[in-house]
Amino acid sequence: TRASNGAAFYTNPAGLIASGLTDGMVAGERARDFYVDPADHAIVIEELRRAGVVRDHEVRLKRKGGEEFWAIVSCVATSYGGEPAVLTSVTDNSAQKAMLARVILLNRLLRTISEINELIVREKDRGHLLSEACRIAVERGEFRMAWIGRADAETETIQPLASAGAEDGYPTDTPYGRGPGGQAIRQGRPDVVQDTETEERMAPEREEFRRRGYRSIGAFPLEAGGHRGALIVYAGEPGVFVPEVTGLLEELANDVAFALSAIEAEERRRGAEEKLQESEARFSAFMDALPAAAFIRDGDARTLYANRNMREFLGTDIVDKRTDDYFDADVAQGLMEEDRRALHEGPSVNLRELRNTDGQPRVFRTHKFPIHLQGRAPLLGGIAIDITEQIRSEKEVRRLNEELEERVRQRTAQLEAANHELEAFSYSVSHDLRAPLRAIDGFSQMVLASYEHRLDDEGRRLLGVIRTNTMKMAQLIDDLLSLSRVGRQEIRRSPIDLHDLVEKLWPELIALDPTPPAELRLQPLPPAFGDPALVRQVLTNLLSNALKFSSKRERRIVEVGSQLEQGETVFFVNDNGAGFDMRYADKLFGVFQRLHGQTDFHGTGVGLAIVQRIVRRLDGRVWAIGEPGSGATFFFTLPSSRDPL
Repeated sequence: TRASNGAAFYTNPAGLIASGLTDGMVAGERARDFYVDPADHAIVIEELRRAGVVRDHEVRLKRKGGEEFWAIVSCVATSYGGEPAVLTSVTDNSAQKAMLARVILLNRLLRTISEINELIVREKDRGHLLSEACRIAVERGEFRMAWIGRADAETETIQPLASAGAEDGYPTDTPYGRGPGGQAIRQGRPDVVQDTETEERMAPEREEFRRRGYRSIGAFPLEAGGHRGALIVYAGEPGVFVPEVTGLLEELANDVAFALSAIEAEERRRGAEEKLQESEARFSAFMDALPAAAFIRDGDARTLYANRNMREFLGTDIVDKRTDDYFDADVAQGLMEEDRRALHEGPSVNLRELRNTDGQPRVFRTHKFPIHLQGRAPLLGGIAIDITEQIRSEKEVRRLNEELEERVRQRTAQLEAANHELEAFSYSVSHDLRAPLRAIDGFSQMVLASYEHRLDDEGRRLLGVIRTNTMKMAQLIDDLLSLSRVGRQEIRRSPIDLHDLVEKLWPELIALDPTPPAELRLQPLPPAFGDPALVRQVLTNLLSNALKFSSKRERRIVEVGSQLEQGETVFFVNDNGAGFDMRYADKLFGVFQRLHGQTDFHGTGVGLAIVQRIVRRLDGRVWAIGEPGSGATFFFTLPSSRDPL
């Protein structure tokens, strides 16, 4: 170049290549236009003026097309054709410069990997391990930012677990789409972006990356414990993630994944250990709470486990001791023989008397059974229940039962005697009392027949009262005898056609009580099961009552039917008569209990008591509902033929 204005007038072929010029373009090109930084050109000119020579000065140059490169510039002042000139040699140093930068970067990465591996050896906390790994990657590897995320398949996002560097709120849950993180997770291999300015898929986030200073990106898959994720690293320069760098970072990601797997395995081991300890504690607490002695022995009669009741009964810890170490020889021999049978023949139950530490005899019922463990000889389990008090209680119960049976025999004899007396009384009533009543009635009738003309109206009335009450007394005696016979009468059960029975009874009852008119509304009745004679008595009494208490109606209506209630057939007799007050319903079935005056409705107050006694003897129930002036309904149940006798 000319010294006067720096214009080039000659360059060799290598210079043409370095400058991007052709022969026709050299003339007039100024040297300073090829410097990227004008300050570098000024330094070279100053040094040339001062010393006349510039040796191996490293500068950043650019070719005619704008491509930048590193170069070593050397200059010397000279003359050409009598005019001052400068001879400049330019050596393209880009390859050496890139190689040096790569070596420096690789050294940094090796230090990073070494420090993270040291971290992996000592760190057992997952969160701290990931945070420190990101921090070391940024500080030692001199990256702009590093973060580790885990893929969430459900939301299809990468959830950040740890980060360091120039993050400024980044990353957040990131959809894994076309970006390197998502690609690395999906493909299971590293994915890199060498220049965010030129790679098309980075266009949506390019402005954000410029603001943060991210120029190249490397993403490296992680897989640990069944979870997939990625280590994602951002550099401030383009072209950082060359194969050597990618290989080292992939190795780093694998080391982190291995560490995570180891931590998870350790956590699982600790969790399993804690669960085992918890299970053993529960087992021990459960066994100690058992109201029985429990033990486990091996095939050599050596005790492997004994619960608290077992230890307290023997007064010592028997674990690792043989049965003959803590029982007398003869007792131990019998126990070991029982153990052998249970181990080889299956579960067994044994009764045995043993003495505790105080020498007191206690009776145990011991359940022994084999415990089969895969790949191991079977063990013997045993639960010994102290039944000493139970045996004493059973003896006491037997003694009390014998006393009770004796009392029952005595009471039965007393009842039989009372029944004999009752039968004698019944005979006396039926014969001895009837004779005076017949005499009173007969003589009253004779007086009335013989002396009627001598008696005034009052005398005749009084004789009529005597005869009426005599007949009532006779009826009362008959009813009491009927009630007494119901309790003693033998029951002969058989199927009963209630519908047919009511149809036959009704005409007989109407004949005895024809007025006022009465209507029977008879529903179809299902068959029943009981004593036909006794059931006939029940229906006779209920139908007679219905006719009697509806006798003041112009037209008496009696309804007989049945209904199903909770699987049970309930029969009923309903009338439109006088009814009753439900407050006194409990008196209906009592002997001599009447809810209506004798002047209103005749009767002895025994009929419903007979009904109740018969129904109960037939294993049924009877009850009634009513309302004054609106009639009454009587319900009763009888067993079906399927019911047990």
